[in-house]
Amino acid sequence: MKIRLPHAPYMANKISIDLLNSGFVTLHSGLEPVTKIASDLIEEDIKKEMALEAKVTEILDENEDDMEFMQVDRRNMFWLIKKKLAKDLAKVQEKGEETLENADYFKRVFKLDNSKE
Repeated sequence: MKIRLPHAPYMANKISIDLLNSGFVTLHSGLEPVTKIASDLIEEDIKKEMALEAKVTEILDENEDDMEFMQVDRRNMFWLIKKKLAKDLAKVQEKGEETLENADYFKRVFKLDNSKE
């Protein structure tokens, strides 16, 4: 099932509530900061997915004539190209980007119960 942008706040709220009820963490600032971070991360991921799909659609549109000539299924080709581009994108992100930019903020918002801070 594809996640849509309007669903992000609901998912973020559910994550926050489940995190609070899990007993693994203690939230010092309430649910709102955790919900905000989760919502931002989910929305960012959805936007990346949308951009990737737009790029795939652009590639398919550029090669429409070749696909018709070779009788290629557009939907199948869409998923193949998307899979390839996603792998390439993941490799690029692995090399240069820090994934937890908000690590210090996470530490301020909640503390792990088993930590000795």
